[in-house]
Amino acid sequence: MIPEQIKKFNDLAERWERGTMHLSSTRQMKNHPTYKEILSMGKEILPFIFERWADPNILGGSWEILIPELIGHMPIKFEEKEQGHMDIIKDKWFEWAKENGYYDGDLQTRISNNLFGTKF
Repeated sequence: MIPEQIKKFNDLAERWERGTMHLSSTRQMKNHPTYKEILSMGKEILPFIFERWADPNILGGSWEILIPELIGHMPIKFEEKEQGHMDIIKDKWFEWAKENGYYDGDLQTRISNNLFGTKF
């Protein structure tokens, strides 16, 4: 992705995270104005989604809702006892991302290069 696209994604992601962090309704999260804009950026943004999601300094964003729609299917199966346990859900998504080359765990490089567009 070119820097302008990264900046656009980060701006949209920040607006979506802030605008939905207080919501519990999936429908309301999907109806947020930036949701469709983020989806329109395509799978190229997956590494940036996972890096934002991994960053403990960035709050909000129910990425587990957006990612299946972005990739066109739900690649992860959750057992009934896992439903609603965000730590398990997040761990499974990161396992999937690593297996599929969307996340390598190199968050510090992104932070030091300030590719998130936020101040640390």
